[in-house]
Amino acid sequence: MTYKAPWWSVELPRNWRGYPDAGCSTFRAVPALGVLQISAARKDTGTVTDSEMKEFAEARLPSEAGLENVQLGCFEGFTGMYRQNELFWQEWWLRSGSLLLYATYNVVEGRQDSEQADIARILDSLTNAGPD
Repeated sequence: MTYKAPWWSVELPRNWRGYPDAGCSTFRAVPALGVLQISAARKDTGTVTDSEMKEFAEARLPSEAGLENVQLGCFEGFTGMYRQNELFWQEWWLRSGSLLLYATYNVVEGRQDSEQADIARILDSLTNAGPD
């Protein structure tokens, strides 16, 4: 199933559902375990840069969560993982032209491997539905 947001889209595994939420799109498996959320912003002029994404990431991530480079679908950027309040968190800052995506996944600590393949498949299917 294809989930289409105004500026981007993803392919969802058969047992996953997506819906618009306040300022983002939310995705959960059935039955639900963790939650993936994706939000988007578009720059008025120019392309999103690595330094802009790093600035956002460093402001959000705890110091112990290092940044790793990622390539997902037609997007590239950074990801970081950490644990907080008995939850495992992974966050992504991804760019394609003037489009910036911010994605988060959280699940009860110790269960992060349960949906890892599905999360990777969803994010790797990202496409930019915009003009660039």
